[in-house]
Amino acid sequence: MNIDNVCTRLMTLSGLDADEILKWRTTVEDACDYVLSLSKTDSPDDGQLKRLELLAAAYALYLFELSGGTRLNKLTAGEVRLELSSDGAADAARLWKELSAHNADLIRTEDFLFGRVM
Repeated sequence: MNIDNVCTRLMTLSGLDADEILKWRTTVEDACDYVLSLSKTDSPDDGQLKRLELLAAAYALYLFELSGGTRLNKLTAGEVRLELSSDGAADAARLWKELSAHNADLIRTEDFLFGRVM
């Protein structure tokens, strides 16, 4: 998985600029590791890899929002359309769940996470 691609997608989803995204690189790496741990394939093709990168960006957005994040009202990024309420973490969690369900052929979708506390 290309972390720079995931960072670019997170910038699109979060509204962060290139300088701000550097502070969140560790979070992006954690999200990539998490999504890869859920992957059902050891050798994803290019299309699957792009889907995994989008999932990692969505999960990184969720982690970002849990940490305080920033607020956007409306977002359109390719096929992803999101209108945000006042609770960014809930919106990001909804996006993660929707994308996870849509990509259930590619990742396991259990609702358990054992992650680190930052």
